[in-house]
Amino acid sequence: MNKINKLGNSNDKTLIATIKDNIKKKSKLVFCLSSLLMSTSALAGWEVTFIDKFDGTGVNWQNWTAQIDANYNNEVQCYTDDDSSVNKNFDVSDGTLKIIARKQQVNCTGLNNQARSWTSGRINGKDKREFLYGRIESRLRFHNLEGGTWPAFWMLENRIAESPKKNDNDTIHWPNPGAGEIDVWEWFSNNPATYITNFFNTGGASCGQEVRFAYPKGASDVLDWHNYAIEWDENNISFYMDDTLVTSHNVSNCPQYKEPMFVLLNVAMGGNLGGNIDANLSKATMEVDYLAHCTATNQNDAKQCNESTPVVFADDDIDGIANDIDQCANTPEGELVDSVGCPIDDTVQCPNDPTVNCLPSLEDADNDGITDDIDQCLNTPADEAVDNVGCTLVALDEDNDGISDDIDQCPNTAANEAVNTVGCLVDEDNIAPTVMLTIKQNNVAVSKIALNDGMVEITAVALDDNIDDSLSYSWLIGGAIPSPSITNERLSFDPATMIGGSSHKIEVTVTDNGLPAQSTSSSIQFSIAQNQVVTPGDNVIDEPEKSSGGALYNLLCLLLISVFIRVRQAKTALSKVASVNH
Repeated sequence: MNKINKLGNSNDKTLIATIKDNIKKKSKLVFCLSSLLMSTSALAGWEVTFIDKFDGTGVNWQNWTAQIDANYNNEVQCYTDDDSSVNKNFDVSDGTLKIIARKQQVNCTGLNNQARSWTSGRINGKDKREFLYGRIESRLRFHNLEGGTWPAFWMLENRIAESPKKNDNDTIHWPNPGAGEIDVWEWFSNNPATYITNFFNTGGASCGQEVRFAYPKGASDVLDWHNYAIEWDENNISFYMDDTLVTSHNVSNCPQYKEPMFVLLNVAMGGNLGGNIDANLSKATMEVDYLAHCTATNQNDAKQCNESTPVVFADDDIDGIANDIDQCANTPEGELVDSVGCPIDDTVQCPNDPTVNCLPSLEDADNDGITDDIDQCLNTPADEAVDNVGCTLVALDEDNDGISDDIDQCPNTAANEAVNTVGCLVDEDNIAPTVMLTIKQNNVAVSKIALNDGMVEITAVALDDNIDDSLSYSWLIGGAIPSPSITNERLSFDPATMIGGSSHKIEVTVTDNGLPAQSTSSSIQFSIAQNQVVTPGDNVIDEPEKSSGGALYNLLCLLLISVFIRVRQAKTALSKVASVNH
């Protein structure tokens, strides 16, 4: 409707306030319903809560701080906040951020005018964009293979004593609780065919270990675009490159990584890990397409967190307009706004009476809290819950099984029945899977690993008496395992660079998708031989006297356990029948 109303008395102003209050109440209702839905359904996808697409002409300093006083690891660069000069260290153009290290002699402002031979960039989101759990993802590439470079995408807990400081308990020294570190992607030119995922904390083995991932195409892979991400909750942290699970760590017993963290992006030069800088190198560039954070949701099945992932509804200034379409993001509370969140000009003169100020129509014929000019369902019954265009909300869960109707594949489940993630009946007696680990080198079962006898393969042999269950695997690696390759139930690595005489422990946790989910863990310990050749007579861990049939023996044991469980279930069922007949 395009009618013009006069606001000539207090009743009109009261009408405005009442409608705005109704809109807020309806919005809160929708939010509460959606929150209830998320708490009762399996979370299968992701929604974006924050994304920097770097699509402007400079760094958005509302999201980032240039950490110009950073000075660690004997690195040679001076970090700057320069995003505009000819020799700038941050270049936002063509939809990406370029962090550029340049060979140039400067007196470093952030380091009390110390002389430095390189400049570079380091930005962090501390106190501006901090995240607790979810998926944190960036698409990036590095432009150089020359020696001496050290780019990174990493995270720190937000109470660390580093800039910027707001004196909000940010006095903790690295890597104590409150100042722990997670390296999502860290690359050294002196070991160019791999990249590092790592943890720094005071929690020991329960808080994760370093894993080096071997690029499928070798060093040249770092020159190509890849998506690097972590998925993080209070019990588990998993690392991904594109769609590949690099490694997963059980942190349920870790005292750290249970508080907000912020992201850092930087290019370091030289130092303890960067090594000697190539004498012919004058510029090194890390290019970033986006940095995003997502939270889990049941509203979609998105597997990544990027520019095409749905955005979570958020309204920071509480004006009824979602952030992603709000063109006036800081509207004062109580301000009347238009459809894009900007204050309505109440000084517009009415055509019929230039002495009176006018506003667009605020009529609400069906009293649903949505004004008629944007109401697409003008005759909503009284007290009906409506969406942001005034239409009745679809019933969320008609059979009251806790699964929303849009994903419920069994919509008429009887009341109080146990259901799975798509609303269908499940076996109430979900039995935990069983698992054992076997280890082979060059396809021969062994108890010690020889440095030069080829690839080592550790396999999780899992059985689940609930035949419809699917299983997931979480690996915890103790000690320095070089570039492990993990594919669900199988972990492999080349021991050629390991240290003779060293001992290692690897643990796997297998979790089914039953209700409730059940988990079982198993671990295996092994050592690296001191320049000895491992013979086929050395067999499966904990079975040194048996032949290579030891693995088959263990499998048969697991099968017998499974048969025993089924017999026990049959007896239980018979006893129930007998009791009914009595």
